[in-house]
Amino acid sequence: MHDTAYEHGRLFFELYSSNGCDKVVDLGSQDVNGSLRDHCPPGACYIGLDVIAANGVDVVVDPGRALPIASDSIDAVVTSSAFEHDILFWDTFLQLARIVRPGGLIYVNAPSNHTFHRYPLDCWRFYPDAGVALVRWAQRSGCPLELIESFIAQPKQDGWADFIAVFRKSGDSGLRRAGRIAEHTRASNVYDIELKCEGALQAETEHMPDMLIAEGLRADLAAVEAAQQEAMRRTSMLSAELSTAQSEANALGRKVRMTAERIAELESALADAGAQLSAAKDAIHTIWNSTSWRVTAGLRWLGRRMHGKDASQQIPLEIETTTGIGMAFLEQSLDIKLRDVLPTMQHRIVSTTTYFGVQTLKNPLDFWVYQELITRLRPDVIVEVGNRFGGSALALAHLCDLMGHGRIVGLDVDHSQLSSLTRAHKRVSLIEGDACGSFPAVRAMIGPAEQVLVIEDSAHTFENTLNVLNTFSPLVQLGGYFIVEDSICHHGLEVGPHPGPFEAIEAFIAAGSDFVVDREMESFLITWNPKGFLRRTSASPG
Repeated sequence: MHDTAYEHGRLFFELYSSNGCDKVVDLGSQDVNGSLRDHCPPGACYIGLDVIAANGVDVVVDPGRALPIASDSIDAVVTSSAFEHDILFWDTFLQLARIVRPGGLIYVNAPSNHTFHRYPLDCWRFYPDAGVALVRWAQRSGCPLELIESFIAQPKQDGWADFIAVFRKSGDSGLRRAGRIAEHTRASNVYDIELKCEGALQAETEHMPDMLIAEGLRADLAAVEAAQQEAMRRTSMLSAELSTAQSEANALGRKVRMTAERIAELESALADAGAQLSAAKDAIHTIWNSTSWRVTAGLRWLGRRMHGKDASQQIPLEIETTTGIGMAFLEQSLDIKLRDVLPTMQHRIVSTTTYFGVQTLKNPLDFWVYQELITRLRPDVIVEVGNRFGGSALALAHLCDLMGHGRIVGLDVDHSQLSSLTRAHKRVSLIEGDACGSFPAVRAMIGPAEQVLVIEDSAHTFENTLNVLNTFSPLVQLGGYFIVEDSICHHGLEVGPHPGPFEAIEAFIAAGSDFVVDREMESFLITWNPKGFLRRTSASPG
């Protein structure tokens, strides 16, 4: 069952169950990636019919034969993704109308577009007026039906544009519903019984979803062709410029050859001078960075004053500014090894780094990559495991504000240190407790089709990190990301548990997960998450 078929079936039961759903028949009930049985009200008698014995099938029926159900006995009949495979779906529809009770409902979901898929045949697609045609066919056959609502839904990730229709068998009791399905999805060519005018449609359009996709592709193709023509024109211009440049290069080559002998004469002298200069720089660098040089800076300044040197000269910065003593600046540190730079950055991150005044234990270079990734993926939910002071959760919520999309679910064993700014943000939901133990609560907050980004920053032991990876990775859909933070532990910084996150990532990948390490996300070189950006490359078996 594709994504929109599952969601529209849920909406039918949610909005129409007040009309009565004690006895429900599902035609085409085989459980393939989900079943409408999942959404049926608790306690209802649910009978699944299909042409083969399979998971979710209670009764096997022969195609073209009468359904083994008594007439006027069922409260609601549902069928999803079945009519396109039925060579005589109109006769089958009469069977559904026969077994439903007066006042009962028939829910039909059938495709209006997409790929040819034989099961065992693929015969039909349904347009906006299909509901009206089925009502007239039923009435002509002596079955009093009325169309309650119908529409064409816009496709989502799986690409299917569903035709949805709800029918009611005439009866004494009135229709009871909590709303119409079309109000809860992106719909076009919407019919509703409350329009009081047969044939009148809301959001009417002649452009079906596949036509809109084709028009977009044609526009893209035209843009590509125009770009190709422009590229050919530029190539011709560059060819002429290249010819001119080659002539100039020949002339320059002659000049180069004329100076080659002079350069050879100077090279030996330059090499000697370079060696002397390097030795002098090393000596100056050693003196400049020595404790004695800094301590005597004030004395040197006083000496210049006493001997009549420039009296306006100020005390050097390392003496005048107490916070500068012992500090090393960029131009003074170009020869320092990267391994010696990382502890300085770590001290800054854990001691004074803030976001909106809230302490934030994040490498700013990594967080910049986060915002690039979030802007590209536009996840519906960001699950942050480990929040501490709440600075990063607040920053993620502000990023969602700017996009006008997304929400944050924050988990931590203790939220007592969490900032009030983070608690008060409308996009942030908090769960206090063990991360893996809280997973059912997190899962209940996320819809089946929602895109999820997971950021793991809880206890950095090997066991905890691997448990969080195995527990929360099913939330990430194909193409989505799971970020494991602080894998720098003992892989750049001698801090934290060992083995830790880095080893947990390698064990998770080696176990045959559906993820790969995306090292292109480490494009700033300095990252606190080496091998920590994991991208799902195949769908989860579940």
